[in-house]
Amino acid sequence: MNEEAGKRELEKLEKAAEQTSEPQEIQQRADQSKNGPAEKIPPFWFVPYLAAAAVLGGGLLLLDWKESLFRPSLAERIHRYLPGGFGVVGVLAIARGIEVYAIARPHVLT
Repeated sequence: MNEEAGKRELEKLEKAAEQTSEPQEIQQRADQSKNGPAEKIPPFWFVPYLAAAAVLGGGLLLLDWKESLFRPSLAERIHRYLPGGFGVVGVLAIARGIEVYAIARPHVLT
């Protein structure tokens, strides 16, 4: 248990050291973080990814609905790029979810 408390104290000092370069301020910031409010996990972190997926989905729907908007060769190329865009948005959303729930959460809980 004592080792865990030491680890938490070290993490607080490291976090304070990232915020300032003055040695005196590091200890002050570490002490303030003990008393300060805990960081909250943003509840709507997924909204930008949802909006990007909606735009890509709208583009795909528009392309399938009105085929005459673009030349056939350009429409085919766009039709290939849009699912790739979904893949990129999906990977970015998963990475952000891992960051929010797996990486940042332990820092919030300490």
